[in-house]
Amino acid sequence: MASDPLFTPIFEDHPGLQAILLTDPDGILISFKQRPGRPTTTASASGGPIACDPTLTTQLVQAVDKLKRLGMETMKATVCVGERFQYIYFSFSSVQCVLLADLDAHMGQLLTLRPRLEEGLKPVINKVSTIAGTVMLNPRMANLGYDGY
Repeated sequence: MASDPLFTPIFEDHPGLQAILLTDPDGILISFKQRPGRPTTTASASGGPIACDPTLTTQLVQAVDKLKRLGMETMKATVCVGERFQYIYFSFSSVQCVLLADLDAHMGQLLTLRPRLEEGLKPVINKVSTIAGTVMLNPRMANLGYDGY
C-alpha cells in the first residue's frame, strides 16, 4: 500500500495539509494517512476521527459523479471549502485521493501535488485496477444477479 516515503515529504512540504485519504471509485476508504505527530483529525459531523466517517468520501465521490453527468469535462481536481477544512479531490481512474487541509493552507500548492501523488501511487492504482477488473469479469458474479452496473 502507500508508504511513508511518499507521504512524509508531502506533509513536510505542506504545513497546512492534515490528511490524505485514498478511496476506491465508490468512495470506500482504502488508506488514510494523517500528518505525523498530530492528534486524530476530526472533521466528521459526529466529531469523531475523519477516517471513521465513511460519509465524507462517499458523498464527495457522488457529488463529483453528478458534476460529470451534468456535462462537465474530465476534471483533474475538485476543490470544496467547508467551515473548518478544504478538501481537494483528485481522481486517478481506479483510486480517488482526497487531501484534507486547513483553511489557510495554500490551495495552489496543494493542487500541484497531483502529478507527484499519481506517480507515487501507481502501484496502488494498478493493484486496485487489477482487483476491480477481476471482480467485474468474474463469471460467478452473474449467478448473484450482478450485471456490472
